[in-house]
Amino acid sequence: MRRFRFTILAVCLVLLWLGGNDLALWQRNPAPEILSLASLEEQGAPREWLRVTDTCFNLERAISMSGDIPPKALLVPLTSVAGGPNDQVWVETREPAYLELMVSYHILPNSEWEKEQFRLNNQERFHPCRDVEGMLASPLIATANRNKLLEVLKGAGITPPADVLLLSEAKEPPTLRGVFFFAIGLLGLLRVFTTWRRPSDASGNDGLTPPSTP
Repeated sequence: MRRFRFTILAVCLVLLWLGGNDLALWQRNPAPEILSLASLEEQGAPREWLRVTDTCFNLERAISMSGDIPPKALLVPLTSVAGGPNDQVWVETREPAYLELMVSYHILPNSEWEKEQFRLNNQERFHPCRDVEGMLASPLIATANRNKLLEVLKGAGITPPADVLLLSEAKEPPTLRGVFFFAIGLLGLLRVFTTWRRPSDASGNDGLTPPSTP
């Protein structure tokens, strides 16, 4: 039963680590940090949970996260002025109006001329300006999500700058998940240590596993 004890101990430690990371993230981000896009580009991100002001979406360069039409999520560059070039800040969004626009732009036109006319007639829809709130996919957190976003950019033929910033819109610090993981890990750890030195009974039960029944 020693191997079983060490397995439980390892699982508990992993849960404590995951929960501790989530709680530390929440402690650093009790509320979204409000800053302009220009400040974000010049100074970098002060925290992971951000509300970015003075931003415009450039949906003409939007990339489907799955490569499918209709898309489930888009990766869109943010600019300080409508239609401006920028590859430094990108946002992952699931805004329904943007997804519908991509369907209308890529599927409904019957020719390239109609597609171009649709784009010219809907410039405001392709460059909406509004604040963006979400979590930064930084190298310290959400590493898998950041790598996925970078792969989408590279797959579209875009080489992002070294200081590229990737936001996931509408995401917040996972407080409840952190509390749950930490509590379960702590309870499991206490269970392991309270039974660690308990002598086994005649049936060989070590206190962690129920005795077998005939």
